Amino acid sequence: MLCIIQDSLGYMWFCTEDGLNRYDGYDVTGYRHDPADPHSLSHNRVFGMCEDHLGYFWMATEGGGLNRFDRRRRSFQVFRNDASDPKSLSHDRVYALVEADPGGGVFRSDDGGASWTRTSDNWTLRARAWYYIEIYADPIDRETVYVLTAPMMRSVDGGRTFANIRVPH
Repeated sequence: MLCIIQDSLGYMWFCTEDGLNRYDGYDVTGYRHDPADPHSLSHNRVFGMCEDHLGYFWMATEGGGLNRFDRRRRSFQVFRNDASDPKSLSHDRVYALVEADPGGGVFRSDDGGASWTRTSDNWTLRARAWYYIEIYADPIDRETVYVLTAPMMRSVDGGRTFANIRVPH
């Protein structure tokens, strides 16, 4: 199990090495990559997921880019960097914050999740797990990443070092 979330409708979602599974309290529905279906999950290893305010699900996959799932259509759309398309993602860099101890920290992939490097093992970045811990990449500057923890922190060197950001109370 790589991640578990409960969505706004109460369904449980499980990100695994072998796809994405939804549990409705009675049955499990599995979503897998199908090479013959361009609207299927782009890769079976799903290591992160969240639901946005419109009810779309966003999944990070290993080497398959960013996937958006539309629950009404039951289909996936894949977002990746395409140098020939100025409307595509600006790059394939992905960040993950792993809470494990030992071995946790900030990890970065520059190839859409196919390979990972730990860029920081700073304990402060993951000390407030569950309700405070989130990581966001700046959509314009690929070297800037924010960790929303206590305190809020920012890196301007691709996740290697972090500094506190003072915020008003």
